[in-house]
Amino acid sequence: MVNGEPKCNFDHTQPDTDRPNCCTGKYSLVVRTWNGAGATPGYQSTSTLVDWGGKESNCLAGAAMDTQSRDKDGHPETDISYVEGTGLNRTYTINSPLKLQTFSNLYAANYFDPADHAPNTVPKGHILIPFGYRSSPYYELDCLDRALEYKARIRIMIREWNTYSEWQKKGSGDSNVIGFEPNPWGAYGLGDLFDWGNFPLVYPNSR
Repeated sequence: MVNGEPKCNFDHTQPDTDRPNCCTGKYSLVVRTWNGAGATPGYQSTSTLVDWGGKESNCLAGAAMDTQSRDKDGHPETDISYVEGTGLNRTYTINSPLKLQTFSNLYAANYFDPADHAPNTVPKGHILIPFGYRSSPYYELDCLDRALEYKARIRIMIREWNTYSEWQKKGSGDSNVIGFEPNPWGAYGLGDLFDWGNFPLVYPNSR
């Protein structure tokens, strides 16, 4: 309850009204009013069916919210392209952490080291939603035949680079090298933007 009103845990509109409301469905609001008049004073109850007023899509975040069209409920729609005999050449533009003014690169760079988390698992609660409604740790492109059987699948991991020297090594570089900047900036870590390895409070096994 907030100020005497029912409050859903996923309604984030208070205290800031510009925050999302992700609560869906309806609830029964029962109001009991004291009536002291008449021969038998007591409480009178009224019940009203009320909608929580939110949408699941209000709390979706990730690359697909940049790149994809939306369905009527605000979910990103999967692209379906018929490429037999023609191929496909398409550009997807994703907002950068600099443009979004965020302190992490999780919005775009989905690379993770399984050793940072539970054994052989991806980070739980991954927020990326690459090319479709479902959440996923991968940017995934699927090739299906006319019977909708899988012919091929491409899963893409986008890395961040904590040092320019590691980036120059291309695919063989360590995208999550740890340590500190050289003096006189020795108090600052090499990772200027957080990645999946920087969240020990959420993922206890991460560094």
